[in-house]
Amino acid sequence: MRHKRRRQGGFTLRELMIAVSLCSVITTITVGTVHQAFRWSSTNHRRLTDDQTYFNLASQLRRHIHECDRVISTDESNDTTSLRLHLVDGSTVEYAVDEQTIKFAQLRDEQVVASEQFRWRIPRHSHFDWDITNNEVGLDITTVTPFAVSQTPVWRSFRATCGIRVRYLNQELDS
Repeated sequence: MRHKRRRQGGFTLRELMIAVSLCSVITTITVGTVHQAFRWSSTNHRRLTDDQTYFNLASQLRRHIHECDRVISTDESNDTTSLRLHLVDGSTVEYAVDEQTIKFAQLRDEQVVASEQFRWRIPRHSHFDWDITNNEVGLDITTVTPFAVSQTPVWRSFRATCGIRVRYLNQELDS
């Protein structure tokens, strides 16, 4: 008489090993993709924050340059560049570049009236320049790369002519 073997319910060890290895491969791919998506998101957030910082700085700087009657100085020492403007109302405005920030201070009678810091989230190098012949102030900002030999393009550039608003209000310029 033949005995029929009944197959017991459950999985073999081979089937379990295949299922576990498939789950680990899928998990590895998913975690890598999610991690990369978060990294891209944070990089884009830093870029957007830097763009907003630049536009706020440019708006304020343009207003001060247009309202100044003269550029007092542009100092260049080591890696710090500063720009001092004398405004028509008698106050002095100073912008100083230091590492990842541009610091703004408005002085009246040697007392700080207003101050603000513009900080970059991505490494940037900022540099003021003053074209005496055209009475124009400029700000060039480049992105710092880990490769010292590569020439980085200018990330943002800004140019404004000193005293335009003052000359317009004095009716020296047509609209």
